[in-house]
Amino acid sequence: MSVTIVVVGICWAGLLAKLWDLRTNPRNHATRWLCVMLITISLACTGQLRPVSDLVDSVAIPGTTWVLANCLTLLAGLAAQASFLHTATPGEAAVRKVRARLWLTVAVIAGIVILFLTVKSNYAEFHAKEGTAQQVPATGAHSYLYVAYLAVLAVGGTQAALAYAAIADRFCLRAGLRITAAGMAVTFLYGVTKVVGMGGYQLGLLPAGKYTESVIGSLFTVAILLALVGFTLPAWGPRAGLDTLADWSALSVTYYRLYPLWEALLKAFPDIALDAPSSWFGRRIPLRNASLAVYRRVIEILDARLRLRPFLDEQVADNARGRLEEAGIPAKRAQAIVEATILKEALAAHRQGIAAVTPSQTPEPYFHDDAAAQTAWLTAVAKEFQVAVLHHRPALVKRLMGRTVR
Repeated sequence: MSVTIVVVGICWAGLLAKLWDLRTNPRNHATRWLCVMLITISLACTGQLRPVSDLVDSVAIPGTTWVLANCLTLLAGLAAQASFLHTATPGEAAVRKVRARLWLTVAVIAGIVILFLTVKSNYAEFHAKEGTAQQVPATGAHSYLYVAYLAVLAVGGTQAALAYAAIADRFCLRAGLRITAAGMAVTFLYGVTKVVGMGGYQLGLLPAGKYTESVIGSLFTVAILLALVGFTLPAWGPRAGLDTLADWSALSVTYYRLYPLWEALLKAFPDIALDAPSSWFGRRIPLRNASLAVYRRVIEILDARLRLRPFLDEQVADNARGRLEEAGIPAKRAQAIVEATILKEALAAHRQGIAAVTPSQTPEPYFHDDAAAQTAWLTAVAKEFQVAVLHHRPALVKRLMGRTVR
C-alpha cells in the first residue's frame, strides 16, 4: 500500500511538472498528449489504491476499478505514442496517424468493457485473497485483450522512443527518451508475465500464491516510474542543470582525450599555445570555459601540424595503409592510425632536423567545416597516437611502417 501511495504521488507530481511546461507552450501537441498520458496513468494508479477501489466497487459492479485502470493505462500508452508522432512528424500526417490509433484504442476499450460485462471473472476470489499466501491472479477474458493491446502499444512506443533518441540534440531529451523506451520494454515484459501468470493459473500449471502477483505488480510499478522519469526529464532536467553538466562532461572528456597529441606537439612547438595551463590537472581537465578550452586545443593541434608538414613522410603513410588494408582494419580507424603513425615519425624527424624525402599530403578528413566533425577526427587520431603508437604497441608500429622507428 505504501509503495502504491508513493507511485501515485510521483505520478501527480510529474503531471504538475508537465503542466507547467505546457503553460509556456500551450499549442504544442506533443506536450498536450504527454499531459494526457500523465493524467490517465495518474488516475489509473489512484484507482488501484484500496480505499478508492473499495469505494468505487461499493457503488458499481465489483471489479469496475480494475477495468477502469486497464482502460486508462491503454489511453496512457496511446497518448505516449501520439506525443512521439507529433514530435517526429508534426502536422497533418501526425494528426491522421494519431486519429487512426485513437479509434483502434477506443474499439479495444469497448471490447474490454463488453467482455467485462458479459464474461465472468474471478475478481471476487482475487479481492478476497489479495495480499494473502493463497492469493490468485486476477483473470478474465477482458484481461487478455488488455494485455495483448498493451504489448502492441509498448512495442510501438519503444521503437518510437529509441528512433527519436537517436536524433535528439539535448542530453535530457535523449536520456529521457531512452528511459522511456526502457519503461516501455518493462511494460511489454509485464504483459508477458501477466499472461503467463493468468494462463498458467487457469490451466493448473502455476499454483496460487503471492509470488506471481508480486512480480507482476513490481514490473508494473517499475514501468510506470521509468515512464514518468523519462517523460518529465526534458522538462525539469535542464532547470536542474543536467544539460549543462552533461555538456561540460562531454567537453572535458574530449579535452582529456586530445591531451596526448596536443602535449607531444606542444613540446615540439611551445609557442602554439598562447596561454597553456601550467598545472598537471589544468592540462588534462578544463578549469574554466570548457567549450573554449577544447576549441583552442583543436586550433593549436592544427597549427602544429601545419608547421610539421616538411617532416610528414608519404612513404610512411603508404606503408601503413598497405599493412592496415591487409589486416582488414576498418577504413575510418585505419585513417586515424595512419595519421597517428606519420605524426609520430614526423615528430622524431623534427627533433633530428631531417626533412621528409617525399612530403605527405594532408588527408581529406583532416579539415572539416563542421567544428564537431573536426574535433571528432582529431580525438580519434589522438587515441591512436597514445594507444597504438606511443605506449603499447611499438612493434606493431614498426611492422605497419615497414621500416625502423626513428
